[in-house]
Amino acid sequence: LRRLLSTPSTPLRLEPALEAAISRFRAVTLKTTTNSSTIVDEFTKLQSRRVKKVLLLCSDYDSYTFEEEGLLSEVIFQEYAHLNLRTPPTIERVGSTEKALTRLREAPGSYDMVITLMRNANTFVSSVHNLDPSLPIALIALSPTELTSLDPRVDQNQRVNVNKRLMWEADKVVATDGAAARSAARSSLADAWIWPFLWHGNTSLFTGIFKLVEDRLNAKQDAEAGVQLILLVEDSVKFYSSYLPMIYGEVLSLSHSIAKETMSAKERLMRMHSRPKVLLCTNYEEAIDIFSRYSDNIIGVITDAGFPKEGVHDDQAG
Repeated sequence: LRRLLSTPSTPLRLEPALEAAISRFRAVTLKTTTNSSTIVDEFTKLQSRRVKKVLLLCSDYDSYTFEEEGLLSEVIFQEYAHLNLRTPPTIERVGSTEKALTRLREAPGSYDMVITLMRNANTFVSSVHNLDPSLPIALIALSPTELTSLDPRVDQNQRVNVNKRLMWEADKVVATDGAAARSAARSSLADAWIWPFLWHGNTSLFTGIFKLVEDRLNAKQDAEAGVQLILLVEDSVKFYSSYLPMIYGEVLSLSHSIAKETMSAKERLMRMHSRPKVLLCTNYEEAIDIFSRYSDNIIGVITDAGFPKEGVHDDQAG
């Protein structure tokens, strides 16, 4: 027994063909795991800039307009769940311009956008822009009359000429110094992300607004990764307010259905992160600018026949 224990054991050898098969399996498994991790890491960088916190300026009375079917936050949460979207933004409502400006001063950089009724805009918009020129502002009119009478950019046909150049995305990244930000605000108010919308009684408008801002913010980085874009050229506030939610609903539903039918779990996740983005333009110059920047990524153009060109409405611009 002592002799047997002291004798070195001969390592177990498998058949050469079996050893080769096991080696190949290990190599493939390691490579697959590494590639999967790399792919997931790359796709988690998509849609990286999100609307997470929103400041809503709306009186107690007007809030019932948006909350007929329940609390606005709960309704939006249900819609996000229905569309298989990630966590919806937190909406903080204040009832006066003074409270809204106080919130923005006390917590600079905490809000990703501001939504206000158009009747509250007046000097509020310029005050917000002085505090943070990169902060997106959505103005919601509760009626066509309110839209055309309170926003000088909107004509009697509810058409708007708003120039949203990519300067806004750049400012969103680099605006840090307070004095520089205020200077930029004074010089670029016309180029800021200040869009009018018309309320149609559908809370999906809020989801459309959030996705619109996110798509604009992430367009450059995600396009470089190969994400596709849809260019929407429309100057009618009435029309884009009504069919933006429908477009996003269709795009998200299509992405989900394709993922459900043909892809693995990881691929489904990546597909939802890389769904086509919608970029809304309201005039000829802006549309040409966007198209020239992202022409390789644009999979379709939805356009009105007429919209502003060189500052004047042109029926043939489309």
